[in-house]
Order: sequence, then structure tokens, then C-alpha cells
Amino acid sequence: GLQLNNAEKVHEFMTTYGQDTTGTQALTGGGLGEFLAFRRRLVEEELDEMDEALQMKNFKDVRVALFDAGLDQLYFVYGTMIGLGFTPEQIMATSLWVSFRY
Repeated sequence: GLQLNNAEKVHEFMTTYGQDTTGTQALTGGGLGEFLAFRRRLVEEELDEMDEALQMKNFKDVRVALFDAGLDQLYFVYGTMIGLGFTPEQIMATSLWVSFRY
């Protein structure tokens, strides 16, 4: 079958677990501040994990921990955009445009 891109995978995960993908919750009332504070906490947690990884002695462990934290950050970035109501298609089209623009 057709393989999903990363944004589509995150969208599918969020939909499966009942998370808003329309932007309605994030963009109504006081929801935006709470939404962004929650997303920020998730990213900060991964940055802390990266700092912890740098304290490890074994290079292989450092690489694995940094890889894990980096992937989690990508998930959170996609999830933030999807939670604001952007579609996977919009995210991927913009990502490609930005990456090839420079």
C-alpha cells in the first residue's frame, strides 16, 4: 500500500487517540495559551533528555538517546502544526518549500 509521510502518521496517531486536528480546541477561548504551554513542556522535556544524553559515557548510548529525543521533537513539531489545524499536505508542502528555498 501507499506509505504515509511523517505528518500523515502523526495526524493518524492524533486522530486515533482523540486529539483535535482541526485547530478548534487550540484556537478558541483561552485554548491557545494552554495548547502552546503544553507543547512547550513536551519540547523542553526532550531538550532535557538531550542534556542528559550528553552526560553519558558510552558514545553509542549518547547517539541513541539523542536520536530518540530528536525524533520525539519532530513528532511534537508535526503535532503542534496539526493541532493548530494544518493538514499533513500543507505541512509537507511548506516543509519542502522551506528546505529547498535556501
